[in-house]
Amino acid sequence: MTAYYTRSGHNASPAQPNASLTTPNSSSHPTGDSGVSSNGMIGSMSRKGNCWDNVPMESFFGTLKRELIHHERFVTKMEAKQRIFEYIEIFYNGWRRHSSIGSVSPIDFERNYQYHEEQVLINAC
Repeated sequence: MTAYYTRSGHNASPAQPNASLTTPNSSSHPTGDSGVSSNGMIGSMSRKGNCWDNVPMESFFGTLKRELIHHERFVTKMEAKQRIFEYIEIFYNGWRRHSSIGSVSPIDFERNYQYHEEQVLINAC
């Protein structure tokens, strides 16, 4: 049996519309409140006319859903939290290459940045 949870951690029946949302502002759900706040969830924080402020997070949530969420069924909330944590901390930040930073992982990007910063300081002395 699969359990469904709202963002506030309450059990939700899959028959309840919008109650089993796993990410904010999902493109598969209607826009507007549509019961989001009444189900203990938080909608997008973007203001009208300012569609770019959420682009990085929308991209991340799309990737998370495409690479993890749609391929697994979580029985408990703890299992879902653990798998999402592992995905982000181990795979997404540690191994997955990101085209926006030169096709390296975020950890490698930070290492390279810190190395170059240290070299600038050494050469400045």
